[in-house]
Amino acid sequence: MDNTPSNKLASKVSSTSTRTQPLVAILGELLHHTDLGFTTAHIEGKLNVDPNALSRPNLTLSPSD
Repeated sequence: MDNTPSNKLASKVSSTSTRTQPLVAILGELLHHTDLGFTTAHIEGKLNVDPNALSRPNLTLSPSD
């Protein structure tokens, strides 16, 4: 999977997902009250391996795996 959903969230600073709304609120506050900024770029799915693995952990593995 590529990072298109992340890019859309970042460009709109909004989301209809109840899971991501708290993160969007924090991002909005940071952008409003600081001089922080950021850019995004498309990453092809085949190159997006590590972020995909981090965002979709295999919960069936035991801690020793």
